[in-house]
Amino acid sequence: MNIEGAIFDLDGTLLDSMGAWDTVACDYLISCGATPKPDLKDKIKIMTIRQAGEYFKSEYGIDSTPEKMREGIGRIMGKFYSETVEAKPRVGEFLSLLKSKGVKMCICSATESELIKIALKRCGLLEFFSGVFSCADVGKGKDFPDVYNLGLSHLGTEISRTYVFEDALYAMQTAKTAGFQTVGVYDSSEPYQQELKDISDYYIKDYGSAIELFK
Repeated sequence: MNIEGAIFDLDGTLLDSMGAWDTVACDYLISCGATPKPDLKDKIKIMTIRQAGEYFKSEYGIDSTPEKMREGIGRIMGKFYSETVEAKPRVGEFLSLLKSKGVKMCICSATESELIKIALKRCGLLEFFSGVFSCADVGKGKDFPDVYNLGLSHLGTEISRTYVFEDALYAMQTAKTAGFQTVGVYDSSEPYQQELKDISDYYIKDYGSAIELFK
């Protein structure tokens, strides 16, 4: 396998954290006195935190600026990332394998950069990544390839030898269309597992299988 660079998503890919993201929006709206609608999770799935804040203001009439809402959501997730979050099993072992092969690695996530670093530090993974990039850095979600292209530019690797690791189908579709090699990562939060498997160049159920695949 000819791999020079690896771009990792964070939540649901390296970390077992999607459950927290599934509830944080509801928790925040309830704290503001609003009643979350049943379709909330689907509506904000591809949004950055700032975009979600703008949506809360327009859809729920939250009397706050998007920036203040971003800070409120960030506080909730910051506590989770600093005190509770765990990496998926054998992630550290897999990253060590890639590092031993000289693979350059970075993070590209919809999560804010500051929160990414808090989570990686707690899980002992920060040392593996030379860069941490958020969709907020480019002003677009993962329905656009901009954040992946930013990561690629940072790594300085050939796109045909750079692998994107993702658990979300919509994000994988973006990376695939952009020309990256792709590795689909199983997470129970993604309901379209077969579609994710079909579109990915490689697909892993866990990092034990990833170690076998890449060694």
